[in-house]
Amino acid sequence: MKLTLDQLIKRLRKKLASTTQETQKILTIKNQGYKLI
Repeated sequence: MKLTLDQLIKRLRKKLASTTQETQKILTIKNQGYKLI
């Protein structure tokens, strides 16, 4: 299955977006954890 450059970029953007969301979640949890201490 051959991907066009456009499709590849779209996929990478989706991956990047989801990893960014995960990172933000982790940071939020860490910040809340520090507040509890």
